[in-house]
Amino acid sequence: MSINTLSVIIVDDTEFSKRVTSKRLASKGITRIREAKSGAEALALHKRQPADCIIADWVMPKMSGLELAKEVRKIDLLSNHYTYIILHSAREGVDFMSKAFDAGIDDFVSKSSSSELLPRLHGAVRAQRNYNTWKQENNKLKRSLNKHREFISLDPTTGLANLKTAQHHLHSSIQHYDNRGGSLSLLLVKLTNYESLKSEHPNKVIYELISNAGRRFQQLVRPVDFLARISSSEFLWVGNEPNSVEVDLNGLKRIADGIAIKAYETRGGFLRLKTASAATKIDFDQLEIKKGDNTYFDQIISHLRNRLVHSKVSGRLDTSEWPSSAHHLLA
Repeated sequence: MSINTLSVIIVDDTEFSKRVTSKRLASKGITRIREAKSGAEALALHKRQPADCIIADWVMPKMSGLELAKEVRKIDLLSNHYTYIILHSAREGVDFMSKAFDAGIDDFVSKSSSSELLPRLHGAVRAQRNYNTWKQENNKLKRSLNKHREFISLDPTTGLANLKTAQHHLHSSIQHYDNRGGSLSLLLVKLTNYESLKSEHPNKVIYELISNAGRRFQQLVRPVDFLARISSSEFLWVGNEPNSVEVDLNGLKRIADGIAIKAYETRGGFLRLKTASAATKIDFDQLEIKKGDNTYFDQIISHLRNRLVHSKVSGRLDTSEWPSSAHHLLA
């Protein structure tokens, strides 16, 4: 980008001042110039076609130059674009400049020193060039992260296994216990008030809450058990025994109830989680294992999610066998 290709919006409620600024820029080869007589009009022009640079007066009716700058910064955040903003005003002094920079202004040129305006536009060109370079590098980093995302095995909030790891673990466990015998059980715990809490509290509080819930989840189970957070509001427990023993239903109930039995202390106060839970034991006698079939995880989780409906209504742990549909509720 060069100064000649810079897209500029000049906004000033004084026609004479606006025309003088426009002619000064045009005399230096800048042709992509749009003019506005109010902050609202400049904002509309910018929304229609984002400018590289906005030169704005400070004092204007209805929307000042500082108010315009704040609105433009909001648009920048959503549009992956950076707009260089120069405040061109008769106001001078350190206090005025401090207010301007706090509002998101990049540069300040007094109308009594309008000859400095053109050299300052080179700063706009440099800012745009740096931003575009950063954006290209950032996009490369995102592509690289997406490429390697499949190798990330942990949930970043709780440190528990993530969905990908849970899928791999369950598939391997099914193959193992089908060949050698044993018992395999799963417990799905759904945080039923997660979305409402998320809408009421900032992200930092929710992060702290879920992190604490994951820590409590770990304290409720044996070290050999497998734990995962498979969605923002779902925790999964997988337990196995070398022999085909009966599932410890009371133990499952203790785990399911333990997550919500006490409120969690966060910087947003004490918050309580509400849960629904469903457990199932895999019936290997009724399951025909097909080599290379990776759909078991989705089938079992779908089965458990369907069972959560019973738990939500009753407020109790739902238990069943899979692939059988028989179920009963624990008090």
